[in-house]
Amino acid sequence: MAAASSSKAPVKPIKLEVDQVYIHVSYSSPEPPSAISLNNVEVKYLGPIGELSGEGIYQIQSHGQPVKRHDENWQTSQQDLIEKVKRSEGVKSVKVMDEPKQRAKRDEF
Repeated sequence: MAAASSSKAPVKPIKLEVDQVYIHVSYSSPEPPSAISLNNVEVKYLGPIGELSGEGIYQIQSHGQPVKRHDENWQTSQQDLIEKVKRSEGVKSVKVMDEPKQRAKRDEF
């Protein structure tokens, strides 16, 4: 007997860099909100969060380059940018993601 197969291919995890800023956006529309910008800072859609529909990861960029977590401009404009994203059509919630942690490998026996 053959196992049932899913019509969708599995979603590959998005590679997150430790020193860059990402936000988790929940949205109600079938398509993710497009890029948003404020004072030379853009919010770029990277992809869905796993198999979840209506959940996406966005990268914060300035002049087309990823913003670093400790960048002074990010620190001063963070609240304004998050509020602007929250007010975008179809957006339900926005959260700045914590710094990604490296998982430790377990010892093999």
